[in-house]
Amino acid sequence: MEQHPKSDAIVLKSNQRRRLHHRTLAVAAGLLLTANGCGSDSPSSSATQPTSLPPSSTTTASTTPATTATPSTVKPSGTTPTTGADSMLLQGPMPTSAIDSATALRLQSVLDKVVADGAPDAIAAVITPNGTWTGAAGVDGPNGRAATAKDEFAIASVSKTFTAALIMSLVEQGKMGLDEPLASYLDGTANANGSTVRQALAMRGGFGDTASTVFNEVYIDPARVWTADEVVSRIGPPLTPAGTAFHYSNPGYKLLGMAIEHVTGKSFSTAMREALLDPVGASGIVMQDADHLTPQPWALPLSDH
Repeated sequence: MEQHPKSDAIVLKSNQRRRLHHRTLAVAAGLLLTANGCGSDSPSSSATQPTSLPPSSTTTASTTPATTATPSTVKPSGTTPTTGADSMLLQGPMPTSAIDSATALRLQSVLDKVVADGAPDAIAAVITPNGTWTGAAGVDGPNGRAATAKDEFAIASVSKTFTAALIMSLVEQGKMGLDEPLASYLDGTANANGSTVRQALAMRGGFGDTASTVFNEVYIDPARVWTADEVVSRIGPPLTPAGTAFHYSNPGYKLLGMAIEHVTGKSFSTAMREALLDPVGASGIVMQDADHLTPQPWALPLSDH
């Protein structure tokens, strides 16, 4: 879930991001699960009023590959809903050996070049059928601390993929419908602009993006815990009727996160943990909400961050 500048997650592609005036590159290549979080830039929600996409809570990921228990059977697609563990098995068992040294050196040289080209740091994990590799280059901690492969970093809007996957899981279970009004899962707490779940997932719900003034509020007081009502109040008016145009939208995914909470009766982080992350042993992914402190070591190159 996202909340501060951007939320975070891991996936199988390189991910470059900016935090104020510094740039950090985080790369994670590997086989992940069909999961997503929710990328948002709004404040985090309070423990008493859990909201799906708080701005102050952040999803973080470590590049250290997690070992995953391999399930013994796979349910064919189209019969019964698949679980996160089933999805991992479809990708094959997680490798346990290291990549050969020559390949490891070539991979490390890629990270070194990223830093040489101007990024303060680069962290990467590569998972292949032939083995795994993790590496780091540059500086990503206060006082010149060198980056390591175990550093935690924000996955920003990659978390939206996790959110979408959780929505699809609920659709599989018959608890949500893609072509049902999103408002029917919000219990009257927010204006969904007449959009369907499908339209919100595709960023065709007519919502705009997070306003710069909201970012400024978060930057001024990153530790602030925001209530669900405060998060909703920062969502601007719709830009277009639902289904008529694409608009990149953090607020749309905030509403999807809130819908998840309404349908499951659980906080966004708990629902994500139980449905997608825990079944595949994804302990390296953390939904940082009001109840969870930032894991350490945290990849922040500048001491004033």
